[in-house]
Amino acid sequence: MLAPEGSGTGATVPVSGDLIFWGAFYNQPDRQLSGTYDISTDEIQFKSADYEFQGHFDSNTTRLTGQVTGTHTGVFDCVLNGLVTGIYSGGTWGKTGAPVSGGIAFMTTANHLVGGMVTRPSLQQGYLITGTIDDGDPLRAITAYGLSTDSLALGGYADSSVDTAGGWWEGIPDIGSGWWHVDRPVAGSTAYPTP
Repeated sequence: MLAPEGSGTGATVPVSGDLIFWGAFYNQPDRQLSGTYDISTDEIQFKSADYEFQGHFDSNTTRLTGQVTGTHTGVFDCVLNGLVTGIYSGGTWGKTGAPVSGGIAFMTTANHLVGGMVTRPSLQQGYLITGTIDDGDPLRAITAYGLSTDSLALGGYADSSVDTAGGWWEGIPDIGSGWWHVDRPVAGSTAYPTP
């Protein structure tokens, strides 16, 4: 259990857990994690044999975000497990008429959306995204934006009748705008994490 932001006494406590792969990496073996959490600053760092995570817990959004280095590098964005209402993974995004630019995945927590867009290695960039997903039957409007210095914006819809979502994006420098599509895997499948 992580402490509220900045409310601690300066103590550093050990943390541990498991890194479980799903989606495109579901066939990877699980890895044990260990590290430390600084109660006074809400800074956390943990690692496995081939990955290292450094991040910060924000009690206002109940999110843990940070950087990943190791076998694969990038960013991570987590929410507390009991708050997750949907996981959309294995998606792609790109520019119309061009090759796929990368992957997209996000989680929903009630009407909030958090996730990321990952680019092809040649593009050397990725984007944390945050936004909202409206109530609807079956279509739910999605509005999201990137957590970086550019003006990435996403829009679209999730269709709960077929567990899929998609739409458009714009504002990525040197790329412009395009489409995105992502599925919500069926519980119990190899692409869906088992609680």
